[in-house]
Amino acid sequence: MWYCLQCSGDSGARYTRDYMRAFSSEQPRRRLDSVIYVSLSGYAYLSDFAPVFVPGGMLLAAILVFIPVSKLLSNMETGFTQSVLPLSRDIKLKKLASAFSALSGVFFTISDSAAVSSITKTSRSIRKNVEMYCDRCKGCKLDRNDFCNHLTTEMRCKGMVSSENLPLHIKQGCAHAEQIIRSVNKLAVMKDEECEKGLRTMAEEYYAFSSLLNTAAKKQEDNIVEDRQLAKEIKNVLFQNKITCDRVRVVGMRQKVVEVFGIKPDKMEISSNRLTAILSDAARIKLSMPEFIINDDYVILRMTTLPKLHIEYAKTTLAKNGEPVCGDTVSFFENEDKYFYSLISDGMGSGRDASLTSRLSAIMLEKLLTIGAEKKVALQMVNKMLTQKNEEVFATIDLLEVDRITAQATLFKVGAAPTFLVRGNECHRIEAKTPPAGIMKEVIAEKISITLRKGDYIIMVSDGVVQTDTEFFDIVPLIKSGCCKSAHTMAARILEEARNCAGYSDDISEDDMSVCAMRFY
Repeated sequence: MWYCLQCSGDSGARYTRDYMRAFSSEQPRRRLDSVIYVSLSGYAYLSDFAPVFVPGGMLLAAILVFIPVSKLLSNMETGFTQSVLPLSRDIKLKKLASAFSALSGVFFTISDSAAVSSITKTSRSIRKNVEMYCDRCKGCKLDRNDFCNHLTTEMRCKGMVSSENLPLHIKQGCAHAEQIIRSVNKLAVMKDEECEKGLRTMAEEYYAFSSLLNTAAKKQEDNIVEDRQLAKEIKNVLFQNKITCDRVRVVGMRQKVVEVFGIKPDKMEISSNRLTAILSDAARIKLSMPEFIINDDYVILRMTTLPKLHIEYAKTTLAKNGEPVCGDTVSFFENEDKYFYSLISDGMGSGRDASLTSRLSAIMLEKLLTIGAEKKVALQMVNKMLTQKNEEVFATIDLLEVDRITAQATLFKVGAAPTFLVRGNECHRIEAKTPPAGIMKEVIAEKISITLRKGDYIIMVSDGVVQTDTEFFDIVPLIKSGCCKSAHTMAARILEEARNCAGYSDDISEDDMSVCAMRFY
């Protein structure tokens, strides 16, 4: 059993317990099951919920996903080291598998109901072909239902209809039997073409799934890379301050974790604040207050990288006049790697249909980015989801990623409205001319990188806010007036000014309007 002591300042301590749990022998099996669930659920989704693929295709898809990650799974069967670093590799892959496992339940439920409608659709198509010829004949005594049932059975069992397998009374009783058979067999040809297209789509989507797993694995590997040179420097600094230890370990490339093994807290002659300052200078990053992990009489000191930025954020929306819901979706979220995201998705049109499209796009992006997916892969998967719909569906995507560890921000614009960066008394308009997601086969996203500073504001808006007669929506006067000292006030005032600029009265808008404001400090 391990105990954890978190130092707070020079005095006082907070004790918590941290139980070290061994790997279960069932975990590898669960991970393999999750991969298979991903394969089967993706099969249902990518076939547009129509069971047109042979079972072998499902097995092939499962293999396609399992091969890229099989090496990763085998590497995860190692035991614990003496480090108390979180088992991030296992946790992240569990989260990823859990996300797709949850989606599989939805996909299979829809697929089961769609299977029945698909069989019914085939039967109706055959009946339509038969009736087209039967209506030309007068006085035909052949039972149409019996004819259609035989054709449907042949099509379902063998994929094609042969006159040799039809009963004699049908072949002799129908003068157009051969023409009807040729017409019905065209359905099988169309079905094969759909199958080929579906298999190609499946391969593309499973490549995306494989990329997600590989990306997550790569980030996990980055988190456990050792920096031996920095560890040596920190050990020398500790020795200079008369702090002895067995060894020092520094891991991580972007988020570093410092562990000092065998330290004697009761013999330290400097305060926790002083120790934090000294080690932060040595590591050239801002470190957290020391945390002492105690196992019997053995103590491990642990410190982690702190973010350079904190964010205050707020949003406000206004639905189009007469619509019960806003067609825009605005969301904020952050993953465990200290990446903060702000997202505006504007669905086609307004009202419930637009809201559903934007909401689905936003939810999918949020789930993928939360588990560490690459932005390009996540955006492409959303685009694929929209293009696979039978009806025309598209949505704009305005995505901001802020690395709070490094203060680097990246904007991804897919048909989105301009974004505004307010720095001091200057306002910078950031825009890109790209089509919305769901229109083209490959998503086109403009990528803009920004190095943020404390005191900066970023304002993201939907097109309903900026589609006015003014060429530049200037929000600098709002900053100078001193009335916008918070993100909430900023968002509310911008929406109000945009509505006034367009000549709308209170709570009335000719389009959905959304504003999200962020203040960095």
